[in-house]
Amino acid sequence: MPIARTSISIAAPPAVVWGVLTDTARWPEWNPSQPGFEVPLTAGARGRIAVASGSRVRWVPVRMVSVVPERTLSWRGGVRGVFHAVHGFDLMPEGSGTRVDHVEIFSGVIPHVAWAALQRRLMPRYRAVNAALRDRCLA
Repeated sequence: MPIARTSISIAAPPAVVWGVLTDTARWPEWNPSQPGFEVPLTAGARGRIAVASGSRVRWVPVRMVSVVPERTLSWRGGVRGVFHAVHGFDLMPEGSGTRVDHVEIFSGVIPHVAWAALQRRLMPRYRAVNAALRDRCLA
């Protein structure tokens, strides 16, 4: 399965990072890639997430996969067999700060066929989200 993974160290404890990630009403203020999050933070809950691509924003139906306070926040969406993904953040204490792994695991025909192009497009976005998350946590 194709996997996109980026990491960042944030000089804030997991509780602070978790607080920013779970304050989903404020995502439009800092998250350049997903400027909207309308999903209850409960495993199995359904909702939708706004995904930005250039000046376009598209709402995508998702289902929460894992919500473990100060550890993991992930959701899934897409069309199985065609283009499906599990996307999320894993938090790990790192000294007095937090290491954040921003991960998306893809399945389906499209990610397998177009993985190189998809990866070139997504990795800069993930790095931008990581930097924005860090900046928000340190503000």
